[in-house]
Amino acid sequence: MSNDQFRKLMEKLDLIIQLLALNLVRDMKTQKEKIIALHSLGIRPSKIAKLLNISDNYVNVTLSNFRKKQKKNENLKDLEET
Repeated sequence: MSNDQFRKLMEKLDLIIQLLALNLVRDMKTQKEKIIALHSLGIRPSKIAKLLNISDNYVNVTLSNFRKKQKKNENLKDLEET
């Protein structure tokens, strides 16, 4: 397989992944839910922003806030167990 054929194949696969990802989140009500779901699938923040037609910064801030909330919840759980 030539480099050009490989590149075209990868572009098609990327398009399929994007369509599947959008289909997965189409019924989710909030952008936050969509962002977290797509991120949990391993999709990069910049790609999430393009898929949802929102800014990279919005995605990054949403993920940062989500991580902080998770960490806080883990810390509270640890305190309750002690």
